Amino acid sequence: MALQKMDVYRLCNKQRYFTHGDNSQYDKMFDMVSEGNPLHDIALVIWICSENVSLDDVETQLEELL
Repeated sequence: MALQKMDVYRLCNKQRYFTHGDNSQYDKMFDMVSEGNPLHDIALVIWICSENVSLDDVETQLEELL
């Protein structure tokens, strides 16, 4: 099973992730989700554009979406 864009969107919205990224970066992250990029890479992008969360926490939450 693969990550779904809407699930990742809901996670980011609920947790207030990606608040330091712009719309272009957000779109590129969703392209990564659609293209089936590794979960760690997607978590890394979310983490870089977020605050007050660890990379491990983001990765764990994405794994839970699967």
